[in-house]
Amino acid sequence: RCHHSRGPTPTMLKAVVLISLVALVLSADIGNGLWRTFAPLAILGKAPALPLTPDEALADGWSVVNGSACDPNLGIRYSQVSGGPSTSRPLTAYYTSGGQIAGVGVDVFGSSTTSPGLVAGPPKLVNDGFWITVGSSQWTISMSFRPASQMCSGETYPTTLGEQAVINQGTLDYVIPLTADAASQAGYAPGSCMVTMGQHWFKSVATGEDSWDADSLIPFIPMYFPPGDPSGTLNAVFFTTPVVQPGSDLLGAGDWESPFLSGSLMCENLCNSACHWDGTKYWSTMHIYLNSEWKTASCPGGSGPVGRSCPNGVASANNMAAWAPTSLVNIVEGSGSVSEITPMAPGAVAGIIIGSVFGVALIVAAVVVLMRRRRSLDDPVAV
Repeated sequence: RCHHSRGPTPTMLKAVVLISLVALVLSADIGNGLWRTFAPLAILGKAPALPLTPDEALADGWSVVNGSACDPNLGIRYSQVSGGPSTSRPLTAYYTSGGQIAGVGVDVFGSSTTSPGLVAGPPKLVNDGFWITVGSSQWTISMSFRPASQMCSGETYPTTLGEQAVINQGTLDYVIPLTADAASQAGYAPGSCMVTMGQHWFKSVATGEDSWDADSLIPFIPMYFPPGDPSGTLNAVFFTTPVVQPGSDLLGAGDWESPFLSGSLMCENLCNSACHWDGTKYWSTMHIYLNSEWKTASCPGGSGPVGRSCPNGVASANNMAAWAPTSLVNIVEGSGSVSEITPMAPGAVAGIIIGSVFGVALIVAAVVVLMRRRRSLDDPVAV
């Protein structure tokens, strides 16, 4: 007797397609590597890569924190110096027990010497779960690229970085939108585009005029590329604190960008003429790139030293003129020291910035030398 096998039914085909789509979504990789530091290194195309495996981390001089214990939400933590993150090396990395990158973390230290009462981890953001208190003058934040189920399973997965970006997984579980459209839906405000980064998007835990309070700004800023495109994907983030951190002074060396930003420079990340910051004068920032696309990412119509543009066509009241400071201030608030270099007339500063290419080269060289010299140092925690 002849038996005829039945072909797949429409219902079966739909189920197969649905399962395939779910698998594709779950395996979508948010990036192909990790790099840090916008200024001056990324501008020069020299942003250092971060290790993607524990073996790479150990080869680069990183150390395991707290033995080899695997946190079920974050993974196994590594720091650049023994004993955990320090004031000059606050960046940490997390890995799965299967040997893959799981996330990154940043610690901040100290209090402001120019804005009394302001600390690097503002109480409002501590209460909301963004900063986690480590000590009396130290706070930490983490960003996880993988779900908790992958952290300590011992297995390996097909994604290079992971499929998510979650702040303080296991406690806050704040999901960073992976596209510009999702950021818009989540209430983020679009900002400017800058070379290597893409378009910045900002969000505050406060509303109205209070959203300009320094202690209300959510301390990580996602950037999407291409700019001005709802389908733009997460290209980078930067962590920020309203207290200047060690290593972000003019010739600093460390994980934080050098130099730190004044309030008007921080406003350059937005395209809002009403931008101002209440409660602080300065910001420290640390960019983390998720895609090698940063090397070629640019902004249509961009101009100035960082190729800045406003994708939505909103002009900034500050514009690029803010990049010519009238004085150079050397501040390390996190360790409690402030000094000011002799103020210069705006014309003199403009002349230096525009004409003294050799001087800029010397500054960059000095930064590189200092970074290499401090790389092996474990600075004491500032209190």
